[in-house]
Amino acid sequence: VKNSIELAKLISPGITFIEINYKGEKKNINLDDIQYIESVGNYIKIVTSLKRYVIHTTTKEIEVKLKGTDFIRIHKSYIVNK
Repeated sequence: VKNSIELAKLISPGITFIEINYKGEKKNINLDDIQYIESVGNYIKIVTSLKRYVIHTTTKEIEVKLKGTDFIRIHKSYIVNK
């Protein structure tokens, strides 16, 4: 994956979206729109009904940042929205 994607902001109590930098633009992804998050090597794929975003981070880092939300880890490579 060659896209310039950075995770700019993640979850804290009361926040309902994540903000990412995708191709030089900031994008807000509503947590309710996220279907699942998949680990792909050294990247995380955030899958929504409309688009897939790839971020260079680990599953563990995402899992920790999503603590306290409706997301659960169901496999070493997958986090899903309840």
